[in-house]
Amino acid sequence: MIQLNKLIKQANKKDIYTEKEQMTLRTAEIYLEYAKWNEKNIAWNTESFELIKSFKGKAKTMAQDLPNFERREVNNILQNAIDEITKVINGKYIRKKEQEANWSYAKLKGNKIEQNNRFVFLLEHFWKPSNNYLRFFGMADGTYISPNHLTNEKRDVQTYINNRLAEKPDGNLGFVFVDSDHIPQWAKEKYNKFDKDAGQFGKYDIDYQSTKELYKLYALPYIKGENYTKLGYMMFNEPSFFTENSVWNSREVSKYTIQNFKEWGVIVVYKTNVVTKNELNQLQQFLNQGEAIVIDESSLKFDEYGVPYKKLNLGKGKIVIANTLSKVRKEALKLLELKNYLPDIYISEENGNNYKTCIWKSIKNTKENYILTAINLDKTNAKINITHKKEGISLTSTNLLTGTLSENIREL
Repeated sequence: MIQLNKLIKQANKKDIYTEKEQMTLRTAEIYLEYAKWNEKNIAWNTESFELIKSFKGKAKTMAQDLPNFERREVNNILQNAIDEITKVINGKYIRKKEQEANWSYAKLKGNKIEQNNRFVFLLEHFWKPSNNYLRFFGMADGTYISPNHLTNEKRDVQTYINNRLAEKPDGNLGFVFVDSDHIPQWAKEKYNKFDKDAGQFGKYDIDYQSTKELYKLYALPYIKGENYTKLGYMMFNEPSFFTENSVWNSREVSKYTIQNFKEWGVIVVYKTNVVTKNELNQLQQFLNQGEAIVIDESSLKFDEYGVPYKKLNLGKGKIVIANTLSKVRKEALKLLELKNYLPDIYISEENGNNYKTCIWKSIKNTKENYILTAINLDKTNAKINITHKKEGISLTSTNLLTGTLSENIREL
């Protein structure tokens, strides 16, 4: 660390950008502190490691080696940093000077973050253990809110929460973390105990209409527009709506969620021999509700651990076997047609390649006309052919940018 520090000072005298090396030094300091703690807490780490199935039988050895592992890795990152900055100082590498990432100057422009009128990618280590980790590990702002802060359905908020938010400065760019674990008693009673399908970290069914009503109440008007809210509201920082049987965070699937499944129309599984247990469970739920799956015979053979699967139960649903891509497409379209899920227009593409180069999306407006957006992602021209699904119906299209009218072929 002493050597890298000297090289940083030497580079700074030559006006060389050294933020990368400074971050390496800070990371090394942090992990050396971790190594000291782990060296003094081998017994505690051993007990923790024993809870992990793949660590059984070697938990103590791993706990004993952990401090040494951390120190070895620290030496590796320090040596890499020394090698690189030495080459920069000697002129072997040319390093472009960059602006130092600073959350204080960051502004949200559309879906990008800018700093000094330039796009910037800012990293953030959320829920840092202390302010000692601010520099290099993110200075995003934010706040925490909970449904339990609401005292009634009139949107009255507990006094200390009101005071805390009223006194909070605009701050850096950030987001609002919404607690989903603490539901007030008045909400349980008003919304007919909508937490009955509760799991860990989410004490409600996310598809209940009453859930939406409760969280609309909690869109507190006086924090709207504050800088620390501009990255949005985080409902969950990790998936927390498992429906697989016998897992630590499993829950029942409500009728509202099942209704959402039905809107998928049909599921296609093609050349996917490995799927997770949770994915397989979702497929089974879909079949159980009388829906259809198109699948080839090579798919759904193993879980993520390489354990062979049993076949899906048909339930009330339908399984269609299709072993070629053309057959898969044909069967899926047939099923969607039966559900009236297909649009009235079909789109095909002609180009000088043997692969598709355009992407498109069509929607029907209130006047029963289709609006089509199509983008050619290739360097060669392509023709988009638009036809009606019923034979004999001719189509014309208007370019919304130029106003020109044409028949059913467009060149992109």
